[in-house]
Amino acid sequence: DRGYIHCEPYKDGGGEPSEKDFFIRIAPSFLRVTEWSDGMLSIPGLLPLVSDAMPWTWQHFERFHCYFIAATLASFKRLNAHGETAPLRRVLRGAQPENSTELDTSVCFGDVSASRITEDQLQCFTWTSAQTGKDNVNLTDSATVHLAKKGTNSVDSYVNIQGVDGTWWTIFFQYKHSEPDGKETKVKVSEMKEWRRNINDVISKSALLEQEEDRNRWVGRRTLLVVVTNRIVEVDEAEHPGVVWISRDEMGDHLHVFAYRGLLPVANAC
Repeated sequence: DRGYIHCEPYKDGGGEPSEKDFFIRIAPSFLRVTEWSDGMLSIPGLLPLVSDAMPWTWQHFERFHCYFIAATLASFKRLNAHGETAPLRRVLRGAQPENSTELDTSVCFGDVSASRITEDQLQCFTWTSAQTGKDNVNLTDSATVHLAKKGTNSVDSYVNIQGVDGTWWTIFFQYKHSEPDGKETKVKVSEMKEWRRNINDVISKSALLEQEEDRNRWVGRRTLLVVVTNRIVEVDEAEHPGVVWISRDEMGDHLHVFAYRGLLPVANAC
């Protein structure tokens, strides 16, 4: 029992999308979303228009993945209404390592919008001095997935989710793609841990800021870095708390019915 989502093609650089409609088959979980119109859920960005003049790029994928996570979160809304919960691993399908305790965290899904994302106008993390960091992460918005401003260090998108125990989580996403020359085919866990340290470093230095509300805003909040990549992951370090990944090997399970056009070898495609 599957249904359809109506996707308006995303047009890079603005302008009106093509009048041609696209329909894709979707998993049953997506049918539980509430933002329906005329029997269809319109989610621009889930199926970008691809042509010779507008090729499918990793930048398109980053935007697509924000919509995908938003639609996934929205599809679980009714679980909470019925007193049910779900662990993060159901949202981050295929995420590794499988024994990650963070992925077992049961979360509430709130009112996440399935049809829009927020594009940040400021970089998530900046430096105010050599000793003090400043973050612009929007911790009050749990209704949309945020696409980070281009050039933000170690973060490409994020979303705020509340655990059933009341603890708030900020899930950061970092996207890493292979270069056109094919030389960068692997990403190491040690690199992921460095990106995680970069995030923690700025957050810890934010505690030195003069404004009390800025110093305390991360108190009691947990964070998780999710690395999404079309490369192969090299597990060169056994311990990596606060870091999970979705690599070339897990992309099919993660995206299930959605295509990822040319980002992976044909042998790895759905």
